[in-house]
Amino acid sequence: AADAALRALRTAEQAERLAERVVELSERSLEAEQKRLKLGRATNLDVLRVQQEVATAALSVARAQTDARIARARLDRLTGASLSRFGVDL
Repeated sequence: AADAALRALRTAEQAERLAERVVELSERSLEAEQKRLKLGRATNLDVLRVQQEVATAALSVARAQTDARIARARLDRLTGASLSRFGVDL
C-alpha cells in the first residue's frame, strides 16, 4: 500500500509541475496575443479566448496541488510520518 501511495504522490507532483508549465506557456501566448491586438492582427475575442486558457490552466494547477497534498497525506498516514511531522511520539 505504501508503494502505491508513493507512486501516487510522484505522479501527482509530476502533474503539478506540468500544470505549472502549461500556465507559463499560456501566459506567453496571452502576451503574444495582446501584442497582436495592438498591431491590429487579433481581436478582443482572441485575447479573451487566450485569457480563458490561462484561467483554465491556473485552475489545473490548483487541482494538481490539491491532488499532491492529498497524496502526501495518504502516504504520511500509511508510514506514520504525519505524527512525527507534528511532534507526536508514541
